[in-house]
Amino acid sequence: MATRTIIETSPGRYKDPETNKRTSKQDGDKVVSKQEWEAAQPAASQERKADKEKTEREQVELSTGKLTTDPTTTITCAKRGCSTKRVIKKQDAFQVKFCLEHQKEHRNKLRRERRQKKASAKK
Repeated sequence: MATRTIIETSPGRYKDPETNKRTSKQDGDKVVSKQEWEAAQPAASQERKADKEKTEREQVELSTGKLTTDPTTTITCAKRGCSTKRVIKKQDAFQVKFCLEHQKEHRNKLRRERRQKKASAKK
C-alpha cells in the first residue's frame, strides 16, 4: 500500500490534501500539521489564489443601468418594427420580450385591459 500524506487540521481530525475532504487516519499514513503543510506549499497556494482571481467575473452593465457579474445575454425587441437590442441576465430571458420603451407600453396595456375586465365584471 502506498503511503499517503494527510493534514491534521485539529486533534483527531484529518484532511486529504488531494481531494480536500475529511478522512480518517490509516496505518502507514504520514501525518503533517496544517502549518507544516502550508509552509511546504507556498507556491501552490499562490497559484490557487491567482486562479481564483482569474475566475472572478467582470462586471457588465445591463440595459437598465445596473451592474452585474451574472451571465448575460442580448435580446431583440419583439415589437414589430423595433430592432432595439437589450442586455439582460440569462436567468431572465424567459420573461423578457421587449426593449425598455416597449416594455413600459406593454405593461400599461395589460393594466388597462385588467381595469376594463374588472369594470365590466362589476356591471
